[in-house]
Amino acid sequence: MRKCPRCELNYIKGDQDICEVCMKEKYLKIRQKRYNDKGVVTGCFLVFQNATFHEEVIGGYLWAPDCEGANAKSHWLEMHNVYPGDFILHSNRQNISVISIAKSSAYSAKRPSSKFNQWDNEGLKIDVECFEFSKCINTAVHMNKLLKMQPDYYAPFNVLGRGNTGYLFRVNKEMVEYVLNETLKLQNEQRQKDKLEYLLEKFHERYDDKI
Repeated sequence: MRKCPRCELNYIKGDQDICEVCMKEKYLKIRQKRYNDKGVVTGCFLVFQNATFHEEVIGGYLWAPDCEGANAKSHWLEMHNVYPGDFILHSNRQNISVISIAKSSAYSAKRPSSKFNQWDNEGLKIDVECFEFSKCINTAVHMNKLLKMQPDYYAPFNVLGRGNTGYLFRVNKEMVEYVLNETLKLQNEQRQKDKLEYLLEKFHERYDDKI
């Protein structure tokens, strides 16, 4: 046993670099800044849902393990940063075919089904309103622009243009607006166009500067 080099108070368990108290404090500091200097909401996200995509979209939710200490991952802790009204891009095998609006903040919930068996039973759930589009953008096609828009830290894509390993990542509102507009360009059916127009209206209501 040795003392944590960060706080020099608590003891480290196993092969941890810092103690569990410091680990929790460290990840709490990554909580996303909710407002810019003009008091406008900034929370936007992208979720990778390859294996659980259909179940989560049909159910209208996000779910991730609720882990602390050495098991904590920034892409799971990001669940704590989502608030009602935030926009979320859903990626499934490089396609952003679903765009959702959060209906709740994260709350405790059991693992939904056997498709989530590789994770712990205790987790965090967020209710979302999903809008699905059969004609959607492929991130590989738009990667050059997406890389320029994404934030410098905790971003969804690496320098090679591949998705980072993980679940939920923060993105800039510019990226969400870009995806909305590019998805709108692909639509032929008026019903699909109307959904995109509705989302764009809601997007600007939430994220546009009011000053």
